[in-house]
Amino acid sequence: MIELLLTLPAKQRAAMAWTLDGFTTQESAGAMGITPEAARQNLSRARATLKAQLGLEGLGDRTVEEER
Repeated sequence: MIELLLTLPAKQRAAMAWTLDGFTTQESAGAMGITPEAARQNLSRARATLKAQLGLEGLGDRTVEEER
């Protein structure tokens, strides 16, 4: 999984890392110095890329916030 994460662009990788560490979109956006919308977009793109690389396309796309 680490190898796959390392293939992501830096902002997507950062958004995924903050999320995996349990931070909200608002918190990760503040830490990364971007808007919450940009953080959500980077996270969405990262998830889509990872799903494609893992062959999991077409499965649900719930966000961490939706699961909490």
